[in-house]
Amino acid sequence: FVNSAFAYLWHRKSFLYQFNYKMSLVSKEKITRVQYFPRWLLDALITREKGKCHYCQTIVVSPANFNQSYDIDHMIAIDNRGTNDPTNLVLSCPACNNKKRAKFVNIPDVFAWPKVP
Repeated sequence: FVNSAFAYLWHRKSFLYQFNYKMSLVSKEKITRVQYFPRWLLDALITREKGKCHYCQTIVVSPANFNQSYDIDHMIAIDNRGTNDPTNLVLSCPACNNKKRAKFVNIPDVFAWPKVP
C-alpha cells in the first residue's frame, strides 16, 4: 500500500507543486541550493518525466542522444523558499529553466493509472 501511495503521489506533479508551495509559505529562511544530485535521483526524475522537459515536453534525455543537455529545476525556486527535496524537482531543458527563473509555473497532472488487461 505504501509503495502504491508513493508511486501515485510521485507522479502527481500538481499535488507536489501545491505541497511545496505551501511549505515555502511557512519556511523562515532560504536554503542553500545543492550542487550535486545523486544518480538514483536523476534516474528517478528522468524516468518520471520520460526524458522530456517538464515545461515544453521536448525530449532532453534519450539513449540515442549523445550530447544531452538538461537541468534539474526546482518547481518552487530556492529564491522563493523552495527546497532541494525530490518532491520539488523536475527535469527541464536549459531554455525553459532559464526562462522560468524564480517564477511560479504550474503544470496540471497528466498521470493516469495503467490499463489492466
